[in-house]
Amino acid sequence: MAPVSWSNLPEELLESILKKTTNVVNLYNCRDVCRLWRSVVDKVLAWTPPHLLVYGKHLRIVRSISFVNVFTGESRVCRLPKFETADGQPLFPRSVYSWHRWLVMDCSPSRARNNHCGDHHICLYNPLSSARIRLPAFTLDNFLDTLRKRKFVVSCEPKNPRSIGLAIRDGRYLEKLMFWNPGDEEWTTFVEEPMRILDITSYKGGFCVLDGDLKFIQFDHEHVRHLKITYVLSSYYHPTQYLVESLCGDLLLVQLNIGCKIKIFKIDWEKKAWDEIKSLGDEAIFLSCDESVCIKAKDSTIFKSNCIYFTDGAFSMPIEQKELGVFDIANQTVGSVALSIPFDDDEQCYRWFTTQM
Repeated sequence: MAPVSWSNLPEELLESILKKTTNVVNLYNCRDVCRLWRSVVDKVLAWTPPHLLVYGKHLRIVRSISFVNVFTGESRVCRLPKFETADGQPLFPRSVYSWHRWLVMDCSPSRARNNHCGDHHICLYNPLSSARIRLPAFTLDNFLDTLRKRKFVVSCEPKNPRSIGLAIRDGRYLEKLMFWNPGDEEWTTFVEEPMRILDITSYKGGFCVLDGDLKFIQFDHEHVRHLKITYVLSSYYHPTQYLVESLCGDLLLVQLNIGCKIKIFKIDWEKKAWDEIKSLGDEAIFLSCDESVCIKAKDSTIFKSNCIYFTDGAFSMPIEQKELGVFDIANQTVGSVALSIPFDDDEQCYRWFTTQM
């Protein structure tokens, strides 16, 4: 029998083989073989569960980054990339955020424990392809910087971008909404005045914001739209809110209430209303701190569809630090999955790193 070229393997057989690849970096590199392999790898990556992004600090500077598969316990240390300013000064990462296949690293040119100068250099790094992008610096008010809960949201795929939007939530406020085009030496600020928000997410090339008055605001680099889209709160206290884009392009709102009550709403653009939904279908949602991601779960053998997975940092839930909470939407029950990773830093906020586009 004549040998069969790897590039000519039947698609079903190739998919079965690649599903057994546990190292996501090796799996991602298989995309370079040919067009068929790229298509199959992207299909496999689409249902690969997100990895928990764990990083360690020393004197407020990130020293190590690891990716942990919370279902298998497998972990991989990520090599920290080196970034420099335009004049050659080394940059030191102070926080790491995730966005699709990229890490968003908030860096400072200073080793000082507190970066009082307020200079922030955003460096994008893809640990799968080793691609990196250093964006222009900007300044924030860094008063009591270590006590703030910051969130960075990027609005488009950084590879060959026409424009990159960056929204910065500082504590409960939207401190900056900026846009950058390749070749620009600085950011263009779109929203000047801070606004109090419950959550912000990227959506269809722009941003969606739920503000403190439960008003819904949509931004892109040209327009801003204010919509009064209301729904009924199920408790006296304001619940924790997460805006999530589903895989089919719907904008969802996950509402986490006291007493393990979780509700999911989908926006109806025509009625300007949030409609409660009772199922995610073949998808699953992962929550951690301020971050959320929606993953295809239909073909997965290690995590379930129509479930919401969350770490202890997502909101106040009766789970231990070494457990991953699981809310089964169909049964309206809360369970847990044991985590085989250390949670030693009380100040650490763990985030999800996803391999999907």
